[in-house]
Amino acid sequence: MKTILFISTILFTTLAQAEPVTGDFVRYKMTTVANNQSQSMDQKVEVLSVNATDGTYNTKITISYNGMVVSETTETSDILSATDSENALDHCAEMPADIANIETITVPAGTFKVCHIKSEQGGVKMDQYMGKVLFGLVKSSIINSNNSTSVVFELVEVKKN
Repeated sequence: MKTILFISTILFTTLAQAEPVTGDFVRYKMTTVANNQSQSMDQKVEVLSVNATDGTYNTKITISYNGMVVSETTETSDILSATDSENALDHCAEMPADIANIETITVPAGTFKVCHIKSEQGGVKMDQYMGKVLFGLVKSSIINSNNSTSVVFELVEVKKN
């Protein structure tokens, strides 16, 4: 289970993010299933500050379980890469149909037009749903080949100033 949490944290901390403004945030429900046991956590990514002079912004990533904070980290990201994820929808039609297609999905935060990007590597299937929302990610699922382990992120709330 710790491995799944670690992989999940990497997924969110390495994604290129949409143009941030101090106070913006997204909140995801993160559900992991391993060995037929399910666990749900809350992950919030909040913009703490933006430094236009050096082209960076700072975020705080908080993971909570049953209302208790289990992990809290901060990181600095490059603003130049900030629009890549949000713009995935604009470039979706340019990608091969077996890799990406435009869909409409509903998650707890609402219904979104997204670019569904599919990949598989080393027995792990990954589906990402990128849309025009803060940080780009609307939903993500990672499932191993024998379906015994999965991680699903769904957008629950978004605040864009």
